[in-house]
Amino acid sequence: MAKVPRRTIFRPLALMMAMALAIGWTAWPSLAQNSSESAEAATEGSKIALIMDASDSMNEEDVDGGTRLDAAKRASQQLVDSMPETAQLGMLAYGASESNAPDNRERGCQDIDVLAPVERINKEELNAEIDALKAQGYTPM
Repeated sequence: MAKVPRRTIFRPLALMMAMALAIGWTAWPSLAQNSSESAEAATEGSKIALIMDASDSMNEEDVDGGTRLDAAKRASQQLVDSMPETAQLGMLAYGASESNAPDNRERGCQDIDVLAPVERINKEELNAEIDALKAQGYTPM
């Protein structure tokens, strides 16, 4: 029986994750177009965690010529900036602290960091955390 390359297995998973993000992202402008009162009511009491992929695969070229991480950073910062001041938003990242060296797989697959707790939004802090991300590690699955 032929061995299936891991990359072949993970590509559909990555595509599904990207599609879920795109679907969620395309729904956001309709929320943002509502009055600020409606947008605040939609997020009041809701707690949201933004999860950033900082695995090494995010260094690959994106369709616009930048990296996948560049595109994710832009989209995430637009999301943060569009949130109402009353939103409760935190941020986690995976793959940002450990390298993807072959002998580091066990530690790399536990590489999940809370960069900002879920609390009332601090846009400057969240955008600074997003700016500081460097893709280097494993995807902890």
